[in-house]
Amino acid sequence: MSDEFLYRAAPAVRAEFADDLYERLSRTQQSKLRGLGWIGLNRRTLKNSLALVALTAIAVACARELFRQRYVQVGEMWLLEVAPVRTARIELARPVNASSQPPERISVTDALEMLPYALRLPAWVPTGYSLAAPEAPPPGHPGWIMNLNWSNERDDHFFLFACVCELEIQAPPGTWSETRVNSTPAILIRGRFPPYPHPLPTPATYQGTKLDFVELETRWDEDAGLTLVWEQDGARLNLWTFGDHLSEGDVVRIAESMGTP
Repeated sequence: MSDEFLYRAAPAVRAEFADDLYERLSRTQQSKLRGLGWIGLNRRTLKNSLALVALTAIAVACARELFRQRYVQVGEMWLLEVAPVRTARIELARPVNASSQPPERISVTDALEMLPYALRLPAWVPTGYSLAAPEAPPPGHPGWIMNLNWSNERDDHFFLFACVCELEIQAPPGTWSETRVNSTPAILIRGRFPPYPHPLPTPATYQGTKLDFVELETRWDEDAGLTLVWEQDGARLNLWTFGDHLSEGDVVRIAESMGTP
């Protein structure tokens, strides 16, 4: 069956109508293509965003692992490796009624004889250094603390702190090393966290709330000095320097010259 009668009956299409229809169809098709382009772009953007999120998560995980606190044993001592930046919650200072007088100082020689552990002064100190004071507070139970200070004419100092105590040793990775003092395991630390401001602020009131603490952030300073820690006759000994006026070899030599009585 022929369908020519359909076309013979249909009126002729005006040229203007045909051109207008072609233009509208062309615009619709271009809009669809642009939409597909945006879909492709959005897919690429989403893919890149997910990749960035994944990389960020990996970086955070690596940072946490790098600065994860861990204990390391050196001889009978334990050192806690910490991040080089810390935030500490510090109790604010409160006024104290000092009703009792501090004990009278005694000679360093007498103070050493009172200790339940063997301790003697260094037989060698760098040229120019001497005890800053010939007297010290008498040590007592339970800490049996001895805190002595050597200085020179330039006001450089190093300190000996000895006690029967378990003070925690902390340092970031890479800032400490294991060494020996007369064959005894020791820890040598380069730098320290800066001291907190002194005096601390007194308790204050903020918006009706009494503040009893403050949070302070500090960063490890590798140029702040050296700390040498070792144990001897049941006591924990620490040699501290401030600044770079003494070398690591000087500090170890001072410690070894103390020996064991």
